[in-house]
Amino acid sequence: MLAGMVTAGCTAAGMAAGPVLAAISLVGDRSVERTVAADLTTAWAATVDALARMAVRIDGSDRSGEAWTLKGTGGTVTVHGELARVTPVMTRVSLRVEAGGITADKKTGEEILNQVAGTLTAASAAWAASAERSVANERLDALHREIQRLNSKLDGDREHRR
Repeated sequence: MLAGMVTAGCTAAGMAAGPVLAAISLVGDRSVERTVAADLTTAWAATVDALARMAVRIDGSDRSGEAWTLKGTGGTVTVHGELARVTPVMTRVSLRVEAGGITADKKTGEEILNQVAGTLTAASAAWAASAERSVANERLDALHREIQRLNSKLDGDREHRR
């Protein structure tokens, strides 16, 4: 009987601890994060750009350590961000968005991360288009130089025939 009471007590304590642990997890798990294919400086610029487009003002930042941090506010939300280098061309962007409640606003945080990714995609596409234009311009310049060389040669041949 004593064994039954002891094990029943443990079972009851375990059952009571479940909701408590779930609540702690809900409050503690406040950040959203995504690793982006960009160096730390580019990811920082994309994050600041996305926040500015979403009317979040940067109130403070620290780019002196290995992880760069920022804090911004916009309307009723406060955004805390941390950007950390994973590799020279990959950066982990972590955001915590608070909207006055006990839990974080993860959906808004995920949308900000989507906007950061969109900014990086647009910048990458613009860079690729610029690179293509640069190659095309180099080819046109080479063609122009070749035409000039041929014109000079033709002019020299004409002078020689006279």
